[in-house]
Amino acid sequence: MKINSQVKWDYVSLFSCIQSPEEIPVVWGARDDATVRTLIDFLLMQPQRRNPPDFKWAAATQRSDAAVVATASTMLGSGLYWSIDHDTASRPYLLIGVSPGDVVLRRKGLTTLNHSYIREYLSGERSDRKTPYNEVHRIPAGVFAVWSSIDTPPEETEWSGPDVWAEPYLEGRDARESYLNIFDATIARLIDGNAPLASMLSGGLDSSFVVATLARMTTPDRPVHAFVHAPHPDARLSAIGNCDPDDSAFAKKMETAHPGSVVVTKVINTDLVQPQDAALRAARRSWLPSFNPGNQIWIDAIAEQAAAIGAPMLFSGQKGNAAFSHEHSYAASYYLQHGRLDQLAKMVFSRADSNISVYQSARKRVLGPLIRPWRSQKNNPNAEYKKLIGAPDSAKVNGSSQSQGRRYFLEWLSQSYSALLAADCPAGWIVPVADPFTASAVLALAASITPYQWLQGPYPRGYARSLGEGRVPDEIRLRTRRGGQAWDTWFVIRNQRERYLDELELVHRSPGLGGWVDTSEMKKRAEQWPWGEIHGPSQIEVIALDRLLSLAAFARMTEERLKTICITERSTSG
Repeated sequence: MKINSQVKWDYVSLFSCIQSPEEIPVVWGARDDATVRTLIDFLLMQPQRRNPPDFKWAAATQRSDAAVVATASTMLGSGLYWSIDHDTASRPYLLIGVSPGDVVLRRKGLTTLNHSYIREYLSGERSDRKTPYNEVHRIPAGVFAVWSSIDTPPEETEWSGPDVWAEPYLEGRDARESYLNIFDATIARLIDGNAPLASMLSGGLDSSFVVATLARMTTPDRPVHAFVHAPHPDARLSAIGNCDPDDSAFAKKMETAHPGSVVVTKVINTDLVQPQDAALRAARRSWLPSFNPGNQIWIDAIAEQAAAIGAPMLFSGQKGNAAFSHEHSYAASYYLQHGRLDQLAKMVFSRADSNISVYQSARKRVLGPLIRPWRSQKNNPNAEYKKLIGAPDSAKVNGSSQSQGRRYFLEWLSQSYSALLAADCPAGWIVPVADPFTASAVLALAASITPYQWLQGPYPRGYARSLGEGRVPDEIRLRTRRGGQAWDTWFVIRNQRERYLDELELVHRSPGLGGWVDTSEMKKRAEQWPWGEIHGPSQIEVIALDRLLSLAAFARMTEERLKTICITERSTSG
């Protein structure tokens, strides 16, 4: 039916709630009246292509034609959640929120668990419109959603993403200067008054670049408090391949490079917080499952320390992989498909480092990337993971990888698929998190840089290394080894044999997973693990089991939650 004056439109937000239908505009996350006015104007003028203010915000309003329009910043990776419900007179109304739980709690009708979402989540598949709840839907960040009728899904128009980004054109000095200027301007806008500065940090390029930029904008009387995860010292971890189990020593080099302006603190799980407990606590906050329980331990610990020093937000560089340090290995096939042999020649001959020969450049940048997708089909880590968790063959992921093409890269860059991470939901975090790599201006700039421009010198992630020159210490900037995260998970759970075996027994009784996942092989493996010993099974086995058990626990907890809400609503209305 068409909208009329009798239809009730109700907007929900995590921190503000419209009680009166006459108060039409709703903005969450804006810091002042001017920003609120800018965001409402941005909504009413859609789909005009321009960038609104960058921070975690969401806005909704009703236009003069009675249509409702809403959108969320790209820095609010979770996007928006919406649902159609009915009041006591059976009149439909729209709920919009920044947290799925907030929408669920405001619904008067029955809310049910989405079993297909649970299965897809376990398999690592990406579903950018689904949520764990059949009656609650998602709008990705960077998209205008317009409800002209309450009984049809909203029309969507992208304002930040592949459909509006132009073909890449920036290169050379223009690309470098533009990137640095826009990134600096983004962080300058995010710094809040004179409040303490807090940031996540690792020994890698992305977070180090964020911390280094913050350090350039502050003074020793207001240092950047950088928190780095480090494994438990008794775990006796050793390097595996090209990865180090502990890169906190590299993070400490940021303190030396920026004396007085950067203070690095190690965050270690000395209390042996269990990954299953951390995942369940995060799920209770966000109403979403936690994809990596081991990481959830140190993510929460860092957020707690940031809150303890009075920081109003926590800076992060977790999403830098797409917007800053992606290798753009699709470049050769992209140029071949477009018949751009001139660009292929640039890829080979524009070598930023004289130590790499023309032959090496052609082999590394053109021939290697062209055959890499075929090789990845032969050795797909997804297949090993899915075999470990006992997911049926029909659910196997189609070998998707960042090397598949530019469109895939742009969709990844746009943050459309970030619903996999519970922490992206504002309710999932203990303090607000700001990742400058997800600002719409930074995303648009990254999309405008030509693919071959990212291929610099003899190192992988070459463009990020060139952008970090003069900011990030060379020991970090030119580092080719990677740091491990939560590698001490086995050490933390090694004495929890009975708990894990008991949890495995509960999987078949977990909504969405019972009868779908065959845990028999996982049980055999878990029973044979060297419980109680310092050294345990492979890391991927531990990750697979933790993910399976935490998702099963989420499904059980959520179904009970929904039943309780239903009973409470009925008793209240009765």
